[in-house]
Amino acid sequence: MRILAIGSHKGGVSKTTTTATVGQILARRGRRVLMVDTDPQGGLSRLVGAPHSPSLADVIGLGAPGLTMATAVANVAERLDIVPAARGLAACELALTARVAREQVLAKALAPLADAYDVCLIDCPPSLGLLAVNALAAAAGVLVPTRASALDLGAVADYLETIATIRAEINPGLQLVGVLVVMATKTNAVADAIEAMRAAGWPLMRATVGQSTRVQEAAAVSQVITTYDPTNERAAEYEHLTTEINRWINAPK
Repeated sequence: MRILAIGSHKGGVSKTTTTATVGQILARRGRRVLMVDTDPQGGLSRLVGAPHSPSLADVIGLGAPGLTMATAVANVAERLDIVPAARGLAACELALTARVAREQVLAKALAPLADAYDVCLIDCPPSLGLLAVNALAAAAGVLVPTRASALDLGAVADYLETIATIRAEINPGLQLVGVLVVMATKTNAVADAIEAMRAAGWPLMRATVGQSTRVQEAAAVSQVITTYDPTNERAAEYEHLTTEINRWINAPK
């Protein structure tokens, strides 16, 4: 099982939408996919209509001794499962501070599921608490979504430093899969920001995802754009993105 974290220090950059959409596409293409919602706000869990209990919090912080990750897995579509978040996840993060090897709790909990899935997508919270650190410690790769604006680029720069720190101190195998530009518009400001990212040497994904109200409409009815409106331009962009991620999954470890 290849584990991909989808994260950023900043909220509102389509981490959850990207996780759900890529997960749906990979499952439709025949992959066995597990999604893990590590954000206490539970956006991914709501988007895919997952139950609230049992949840990730029950497994890694608040549950009975011996409760395994498999217990919290819920099926949401063919070949697509999720370990949902719940309100207790915020309290669980506090409880993690008292655990031995607290940065590795999620990795150890996921390990028994390694043969059951081809890929695991972790939706990270927009913070640098223990939940986010656990996600990066468990992952083989990380995808960083961002809008192409000056404020967002500063957040990406900070997050890339975080990835470097996690790689140096906790997870030396962590790979930056790429920076994904989302909510892109055809303006000079966006073009300039993308050029600045290239000049900085950031590994940009070839695919970009534009802005569309249809994506929000899909989320409002617990769907992703590729099922809600498969002919939409955003659906095609997510298909291209998933093809890039699929190449990473297939790459030698």
